Amino acid sequence: VWGRVLEFLQRQVAAKKGEALKGTCKVSTPSYWSYKVCFREEITQFRQNSDAAFSLGTHDPQQERVLENGTLIQAYVNGTGGRETTVVVDCGAFASGMVVLEPTLMNYVIRVKSVVAC
Repeated sequence: VWGRVLEFLQRQVAAKKGEALKGTCKVSTPSYWSYKVCFREEITQFRQNSDAAFSLGTHDPQQERVLENGTLIQAYVNGTGGRETTVVVDCGAFASGMVVLEPTLMNYVIRVKSVVAC
């Protein structure tokens, strides 16, 4: 029973932190591709000056959670061709950069900083 209560409370905290970011978008061009993260909405991978664009997933609120240190974890699923992304929001200044990794084909991890996670 306590495990379910703790899980429920963690989801509530995650929802509040995630709601604070909703409607905020961040764009980064670390390399050949650019990435647009619209928190609690969708993530897009695109080429500037081109029509090439792929969805890296839409937000799945059921998978949102907060770690003990305050880090917010968001899942984005059902992107183009099955692409999926995990967004990790660490404590820090939102103006700092965004790190984009593709540890396995069509599975992405994006790390950003926000005071929301502090």
